[in-house]
Amino acid sequence: MTKNTKPTLNTCLSPALLQLFDLTNSIVVIIDVLRATSTIATALHNGAKAIVPVDSVAECIRIGKQIEAITAGERDGQIAEGLGYGNSPFEYPEDFVKGKTLVLTTTNGTKLLHMALD
Repeated sequence: MTKNTKPTLNTCLSPALLQLFDLTNSIVVIIDVLRATSTIATALHNGAKAIVPVDSVAECIRIGKQIEAITAGERDGQIAEGLGYGNSPFEYPEDFVKGKTLVLTTTNGTKLLHMALD
């Protein structure tokens, strides 16, 4: 950005629309208020050691087994087959998540995180 260029703010409401934006030299902020970021923030607040956001159920299961972590996530609002838990913030109280790693995949939030990196 040059001295005379004004910054712009774009809002993308769905991962399906991200391809319409040029992310080159951009700062990307992902907010999936209903689930992904709320679950991540809650788990971290309650003492989770780490959160590993992944973009597929298969990757969630693979990494979860590899690092002996909690596997969690959903597809279209339902706990994804093969995962131990869903993506509700209420599923991650301190007595359950403290000191543990959570591998998380969601329909929109974690997919969008990976899309923004590419």
